[in-house]
Amino acid sequence: MKIITFTSRLTLAFMFSNTPFLAPAASRAETPQSEVASACSSLLSHNSPKSDPTTQLIAYLNDLLANQIIGDDELIRLIQGLEQGEFVNPISEERTWVSSAAYVHHEAIQAYENAKLDKIKILQWAKSSLKEKSRVRERRDETKTETQRTFQKSVFKKITPRNFEAYKKFSQNESMYWSPQVSINLTNPIEVGVTHVTQMQWVELMGENPAVFGDGPYTSIELVNGKLVKMQADNPVENLTWWSALEFANRLSIKHGLKPAYDLHKVKFLKGTSAEAGTLADEGGKLIINAPGGDIYKAEGFRLPTDAESEYLRQGFDRKNNKFYLEGNEIDLNAYAWFRENTTATQPVAALRPLVIDGNEFYDLLGNVSEWNQDWRTDEPKGGNNPSGPAKYDSGDPLAGKYRSVHGGCFLSNFQYGFRHSHDPNEPVSALGVRLLRTLPADVLQPVNLSRENQSSEDSGSAVTSSTDQLNLWSRLINRIGSLREVKK
Repeated sequence: MKIITFTSRLTLAFMFSNTPFLAPAASRAETPQSEVASACSSLLSHNSPKSDPTTQLIAYLNDLLANQIIGDDELIRLIQGLEQGEFVNPISEERTWVSSAAYVHHEAIQAYENAKLDKIKILQWAKSSLKEKSRVRERRDETKTETQRTFQKSVFKKITPRNFEAYKKFSQNESMYWSPQVSINLTNPIEVGVTHVTQMQWVELMGENPAVFGDGPYTSIELVNGKLVKMQADNPVENLTWWSALEFANRLSIKHGLKPAYDLHKVKFLKGTSAEAGTLADEGGKLIINAPGGDIYKAEGFRLPTDAESEYLRQGFDRKNNKFYLEGNEIDLNAYAWFRENTTATQPVAALRPLVIDGNEFYDLLGNVSEWNQDWRTDEPKGGNNPSGPAKYDSGDPLAGKYRSVHGGCFLSNFQYGFRHSHDPNEPVSALGVRLLRTLPADVLQPVNLSRENQSSEDSGSAVTSSTDQLNLWSRLINRIGSLREVKK
């Protein structure tokens, strides 16, 4: 049997390990020999004639704790031995073979094996030290939790739409640009985003922040996927094209294992535009809906709402005689919507009262930013089961093949007109964002969370606002933020 003496083991440690003996950074640059001397000096510094062995050992162990040579495991080993009435070296033999530092200090502690020690005093010290280490960790975790920012999560809630009367007028002199009012029956359960897509949610998937209102009172610079991005994290993302919204929806679908709703491979996109920056624009080609028969209502993945679905989400809101109503009850619009009277810019989502649909809360449906819809605009909306907008050129409306439908008020709205607008799908604007939804299979009872009827109709005999009038209205809104868009560029 080969016996390795203290001297030969120490020699082997020097030969085969460059592991520093002491944890502090200042000592790591020392040679192994100087580290041994440092370890011995640390021990001897507590070995004065005026101090008893117990005091010397506790002082030495305190040094090892402070330098992270020993930790919880060693303290527990020491405690378990002392509770059995034995002094057990807290540094095990196994550790001495993998760490030079552990070997040196193990041997130093062994010098106390035959000393007259107050085991009760050492046990009290060890338990107190272990408890204090635990308290320090808890305080550190609490501080981390308190200082760690939390952001609006991407949450979807289930809605089961029904038959309803769509495209109602607000008042005789404030009609929408469409006619006539029609009866719509939506037959598919859907899960709808509780809020607009936020700047943080966009950046997490796309890597860039296209928002004009990335600067503001809530601005911060956040590290997202290894990249520092400036944003107002919980404000709605805006200043993005319709095509950019489609690409975002596809990426969210892929992230959650769903088949993307949109096949974009046959679309020819303009060079120099990108979905990440919100500028993706087409110059031809064909958009394919990944669903049986190209029916957007049958797509599996996340998508934009159809014009009819957007109408359903807002059907409980109404205006009569310059007063606002929700489900027939008069309300203070300032409590529900960010619009021209209470803001000049976007605001964090979910800061105001929600609309409640099927018992779930949905925020900012009436204001903050307007939202892209799936359909082309039309002056002749369809009724019936699950209607979708016209094909690009099959309507007499000269704008039907150029503009996509837009729903909802925004921070520029004065609410003299309705919530249904339209906009060029290739043109980003800071008053326009996105809210996603997806069709649920009929047997799905609960939506997938990702980590919101009464009806009334107005006199339909009022004059219909012309397409040109409607276009001028939306253009005026866009012109108000022209300077902002120039700054963004």
